[in-house]
Amino acid sequence: MFLDIIPSEHSIGIHPLTYSIPEGFEGEIIPGCMVEIPVRNALEYGIVVGFRQAAPENMEIRDISRIITSKAVLAPYQIALILEISAKYLIPIHRVLGFFLSKAVVKRLEKKNYEQIVLVEPRSQVLNLENSVTILKDSVIT
Repeated sequence: MFLDIIPSEHSIGIHPLTYSIPEGFEGEIIPGCMVEIPVRNALEYGIVVGFRQAAPENMEIRDISRIITSKAVLAPYQIALILEISAKYLIPIHRVLGFFLSKAVVKRLEKKNYEQIVLVEPRSQVLNLENSVTILKDSVIT
């Protein structure tokens, strides 16, 4: 089994990097959790985007180093938004991740040992659309 991971400080382009899962880590990894990955000769954290059954061809696949937190740091909609922004505006994916998960936030989570991570359910409430502005395909509709 393989993982697609968004690195925090270095990326080649707009796509997540692929890593393999070492023995014993299979049940602890979920999309949105934070892992430590080797990038070039250094280690940095990364956010798991999802799982992949087969590895890309003609690539050397490295193992993740360790799991930093088994709780999801980012929600699935945030991960999807990171991928979409990166692809649409051709911004390196690690830079878009920095908008959602800054170094200051990561340092605070590290300081508190990642205990502040709480899964929040999306709110489902009825919106009052009587006096609202909705943006649709670059035009404003009232």
